[in-house]
Amino acid sequence: MKKLGLILVCFLLTTTAFATDKKFGFAMGFNNTFYSGSDYDDFLKVGWPGMLDNQGRRLRAESAFRLAPEFGIFLEIPLTEKIAIQPEFNLIWLSHRYTVSGGADSNLYKERSRSETKMFFEFPVLVKYELILGSVRLTPFIGPSLLVPVTSEIRRDVPKNDDPSKTGEASMIFAAILGVGYSMEAGPGFLYADLRYRRQLTGHEYLGSDDGKPTEKTAKMKANKVGIRVGYGFNF
Repeated sequence: MKKLGLILVCFLLTTTAFATDKKFGFAMGFNNTFYSGSDYDDFLKVGWPGMLDNQGRRLRAESAFRLAPEFGIFLEIPLTEKIAIQPEFNLIWLSHRYTVSGGADSNLYKERSRSETKMFFEFPVLVKYELILGSVRLTPFIGPSLLVPVTSEIRRDVPKNDDPSKTGEASMIFAAILGVGYSMEAGPGFLYADLRYRRQLTGHEYLGSDDGKPTEKTAKMKANKVGIRVGYGFNF
């Protein structure tokens, strides 16, 4: 909680460090998670350690599409006529679905769906460049992001006898965000939408060994996201 408090203080200082003509708003949206990283590469090649069928063989898994929600607030602070920075505070869910298959002599594990869910606080700081097309503002953006897990465990909807081995969790995760936003005047404020890609630079999870004990403390499982957000903002 001390780390979270420090992050919030830095966020507030950032919002007061520049002059007027700021834009404040809120947004909500959905994202789809897909994994990368050396642990995930091993997972695809040889199966998940600890996840065995009734013949003692490792099971394979493939990612599937699944949407998860996210909510946030943003503050756009102009630096020049075209360039602005946008600190955000988001509540974002990681929700990953995968299909487990295996068990040559049994249908028990054949094409069964699994999913896992985790919640994060996210603190991005984006640099935006404004392109004005009539009444429409098109804004490409890029920037770093810090994710802090709200909970210490990932919730998996798998039966107890089908649960993978123990995993380790990172306390903080760094990512990069790349995307493009769109806004137009509407009533007293403006409508806002963006399409963004989050690329994790550090992992959030590492896989355990067959006996259920973590083999190392380096998190190598990276959860990347493609998402779309819509919202409404005001000038002040």
